[in-house]
Amino acid sequence: MDRPMAGHPRFRKGSLLLGLDFDGTLAPIAPKPQLAKLPAKNRALLERLAGKPSVTVVIASGRSLSDVKSKVDVPGVFFAGNHGLEIEGPDGPWVHPQARELSRLVRALSKDLRATLGRFPGLIIEDKGLTLSLHYRLLPSNIPAAAVYAVLARLVKPYAFRFHVTQGHKVWELRPRLAWDKGHAILKILRPGRRKWTAALVGDDNTDEEGFRTLGPDALTVRVGRARNTAARFRLPHQEAVSHFLEFVEREWQ
Repeated sequence: MDRPMAGHPRFRKGSLLLGLDFDGTLAPIAPKPQLAKLPAKNRALLERLAGKPSVTVVIASGRSLSDVKSKVDVPGVFFAGNHGLEIEGPDGPWVHPQARELSRLVRALSKDLRATLGRFPGLIIEDKGLTLSLHYRLLPSNIPAAAVYAVLARLVKPYAFRFHVTQGHKVWELRPRLAWDKGHAILKILRPGRRKWTAALVGDDNTDEEGFRTLGPDALTVRVGRARNTAARFRLPHQEAVSHFLEFVEREWQ
């Protein structure tokens, strides 16, 4: 870890609500979303952490809730899918009410985008119910991503008051224009009665940066991989180092 956490007094008291991104954090990024797989070592660590009374594990992912649940499938773990817009937590299932209202429009947009952008080979359009992802990692080298984005921006422009497009690792995310992110989802799970807990978020992408800023300086925030600037308090050099961080949590929170 680029900045030491071990021995930090704030992070050794009380209990931990540990938010973890999936793609690029718990699991390596795959060429296609469906090919991503949770490494056996990280699965075993999650199982042990989920069994600790002092640790609550939340998988906070851009994937849909059902998708990320199927990828992790660890008992005792909570989930925040679609960048926190849908939650399966200690209070049961929850969906952001405004995002739910916009889901029909998401379906319509998905249909329009497929009809127009489907001509670009290698572009994967993923309808996640509450949001859309457009993965361009597999675009042929003779098709500039900027040219595809220009078409996307034109198609989305009439809906700009409802949705915005954010940039991730070789992916464009079409999300409702709401003041909500993974950090808000973690705070919702934390609940006022659990404020003595330390909130944590570990992630590798721009949507995780939103969560870092929402959680603020009192949280244990960790950026995975290289980034010029980050709102996180700590860094991990690459995805493979996440298992070492999980081992640190296992040692420090008994």
